[in-house]
Amino acid sequence: MVKQAGHTGCKVTSYIEKRVGGAVVSKEVLSNDTYKAMKTIVHVGQ
Repeated sequence: MVKQAGHTGCKVTSYIEKRVGGAVVSKEVLSNDTYKAMKTIVHVGQ
């Protein structure tokens, strides 16, 4: 029986873009986040 489903980790960078007339005039990094991978936990036996 699966007690906890596993997930892959990832890195995410969020940006804010300022546009004038549809053209990007500036781009700033808002945050950098890292999400750790989680192992699958399987219950074996009784």
